[in-house]
Amino acid sequence: MKFHLNQKINKIFKALTNFLQGILTFFKEVIAQAKKIEWPSFNESLKYTVIVIAISAVIAIFLGGLDFGFSVFINKVILR
Repeated sequence: MKFHLNQKINKIFKALTNFLQGILTFFKEVIAQAKKIEWPSFNESLKYTVIVIAISAVIAIFLGGLDFGFSVFINKVILR
């Protein structure tokens, strides 16, 4: 009985150790990959941020114009 209990404890301990080893390996690989990243410079980041804001503003103006046009159409033509 005692022998079987020790085997079960050893099996559980080994499984837990393998699990924790896997987690540790995963985070080591994440750190290694993060070191390989080529981050954009400040000027590149600023340029792309301005581009995103400009495109968002153009789309917002376009959609606002469509909304206004449809509301005028509905009020003048359909709801006379």
